[in-house]
Amino acid sequence: MKKYRINIFCLLILLILFSAALLFTKNNVSKEAGSLNINAGVQDAINNLDQYADYFKDNQWNAEIVTYDDKECLNIKFASDVEALYGPDLIKINNKILYQYYGKEYIVNLEINNIDLTKKTARVSTEYNGGYGTTVCYYLPDFYDMKPDWGDYLQADLDIKKIISKEELKELYCTAEQMKEMINNEYMRQNQTK
Repeated sequence: MKKYRINIFCLLILLILFSAALLFTKNNVSKEAGSLNINAGVQDAINNLDQYADYFKDNQWNAEIVTYDDKECLNIKFASDVEALYGPDLIKINNKILYQYYGKEYIVNLEINNIDLTKKTARVSTEYNGGYGTTVCYYLPDFYDMKPDWGDYLQADLDIKKIISKEELKELYCTAEQMKEMINNEYMRQNQTK
């Protein structure tokens, strides 16, 4: 008889623990179902660009959906010659810069790409009409050189810094990241009223 009491007692405790776990899980699922993902704004803008048209116009951004690597992405032109591409994370930033070298003017296409938020790195590439381009990897968000003392790599870094300063690179990157945050905030604002 004593053996049955222990088994019934253990079974009762297991039943109570199971009920508590089920109740806890049910509460968490219902909370998650009612919440919004704050980082879903850019993806929502990609899926529903028309809903964000007034917001982009108010911020003086020209936004369009483009195909990049076989997927739809959001391309935003936010300055006269600056564009940022999102899919939904920041993929790249393009900037066209007028650069003078020995009395000749060149239009340099500067691109910040291969953005890796886990490693906090990005690659900066340049190319221009009548010349070759160069590529350097930097640490984000301050654009410090990854290999500052390596021969050709050092020369490439110096070539980029003749065209654009680290501060300007940082400003471009931070502006693009801030735009993403603003779109996410607009998504939250639009969906809190629903």
